[in-house]
Amino acid sequence: MKNPQDIEWAIDKNGKIFILQTRLLRVLETSLEYKAPLPTRLSGYTVILDNGSIACRGVGYGKAFLLKDEEDIANFPEGYILVAKHTDPSYVLIMNKASAIIIDSGCQTEHVSSIAREYRVPMIINTENATKIIKPEQEITVDAYNCVVYEGKVKELLEISKKSKKDIEETQIYRILQNVSKLIISLNLVDPTSENFKIENCQTFHDITRYCHEMVMYEMFTLWDKYDSEIHAVPLIAGIPIGVLVLDICDGLKENIKKATLDDIFSIPFKAILKGMTSMKWPDPPPIDTKGFLGMIANTATIPEEQLRETGKKSFCIVTKNYMNFSIRLGYHFSLIEAYAGDKINDNYIKFFFKGGGAAIDRRLRRVKLITEILKKLGFKVVVKEDVIDAITTKYPSLKIEKNLEVLGKLTAYTKQLDMVLFNDSVAEMFTEDFIRQHIPKE
Repeated sequence: MKNPQDIEWAIDKNGKIFILQTRLLRVLETSLEYKAPLPTRLSGYTVILDNGSIACRGVGYGKAFLLKDEEDIANFPEGYILVAKHTDPSYVLIMNKASAIIIDSGCQTEHVSSIAREYRVPMIINTENATKIIKPEQEITVDAYNCVVYEGKVKELLEISKKSKKDIEETQIYRILQNVSKLIISLNLVDPTSENFKIENCQTFHDITRYCHEMVMYEMFTLWDKYDSEIHAVPLIAGIPIGVLVLDICDGLKENIKKATLDDIFSIPFKAILKGMTSMKWPDPPPIDTKGFLGMIANTATIPEEQLRETGKKSFCIVTKNYMNFSIRLGYHFSLIEAYAGDKINDNYIKFFFKGGGAAIDRRLRRVKLITEILKKLGFKVVVKEDVIDAITTKYPSLKIEKNLEVLGKLTAYTKQLDMVLFNDSVAEMFTEDFIRQHIPKE
C-alpha cells in the first residue's frame, strides 16, 4: 500500500496480527503550493463560522438540524445539515440524507469521519462552538474546503461543487466502487441494545466488524466480575465515606505503597473524579417520611440475601496513568465510571453506569431522571431502562474529560441517598436545577 490507510487490526494470544479491515485514509494536502478549488472567502455573504478542521471536503447547503438528544437522530429531515456537539456511530443512519455535518469536537481519523468521506458528505469538526452559533432551521452553506460556514445560500460555491462531483461520478472506477461498497460500507447493526443486534443479522463486512467490536467491549467491561478476591490492591485514604481498594495496572499510583493518599495518585482520570468527590460535603442520612421509609423496607424485602451482602463490600478502582475503571458501591445502589484521558482525542471517553437505590420505585426513578438530565447537560449519550442508566461520551480533549469527571465526582456525592427525599417531581426539579447552577460551569 503506497497511501496512508485507516486500519483495524487484532493480535491473538500467539502474537499473530490479523487485519480486520482497511480503507484509504484521505488526508488533506500539507504542501504550501496546495490551493483550494474554491475561493477562500466570498464577498457579499455573512460568515458565521470560520474555525475547525476538515473531515471530508465538499460544499453543502440546507437548513440546520441542531441535535440536542441522540434519540432525535431518527427525526433527521432529508437535505438538512447536522449540527452536533460530538460524533456518534448512529450518524451513519443519516449519511444518505445529510447535506453536510458540523461538529463541535471530533477527530479526522475516527469512524464517523471515515464514513462521511465514504458517503462524500461535507464535514467540519472541532468547531468548538457551532452548536451555540448556528440556530435551528437556519439556512447555511458549508464550505468544507476552506472550513467556512456562510449564512444563507451561496450559489457560486454550489455551482463549482456540483460540476466537480459530476465529473467524478461519471468515471468507471466510481461506478465499480459504488456496487462493491454495498457489501462493505453499509451498517445495519447500529444499536447494541436492540434485540436485532445478533450475529445472524450481519449483512455487510461493516456489520461483522461492528458486532465483533461490541462483543470485545462487553468482555472488557465485565472482566472485573471474573477476578477472584485475592488481588493485590491498596486502600484509598481520601476523606470520603467510601471504602475503596485501588489496583494499579501501570503507572497509576506511586510504587511500593501500602495505602493510597491523594498525593500518591498519578492516574489522570482517577485524580479528576476524586477532586470532585473531595470538594463536596457528603450528606448524612436524610430525614425520611413514613412512606419513604416503608418504601425502603418493602424494596429491601425483595432483595435477595446475596445482594444485601453486596452492599457491605468495598468499592474498587483499576487505574493506569490515563485509564480508570471505578466500581462504586453506595448503600443499595451501584455505579460504574470508566474513563480514558490522553493526548489522542479519538481515544478519550467516559462510560457511566448506574443502578438501584433503597427508596420506593417512584423516588428511584426521579433520581434516575435527575442524573440523566445532568449527564445530557455534560454531553453524554444516555440510555435509560427503568432504574438503570447507561451513558457514554467520547472524543473530547483530555481537559474536557477531566472536567466532566470532576462533575461526576460531585454528582456521586450529591445523589447519595437523594432518592429518599425526592417526594415529588417538583422537589426533583429543584435538586436538578440546584446542582446545575452550583456545579456545572457555564460554557
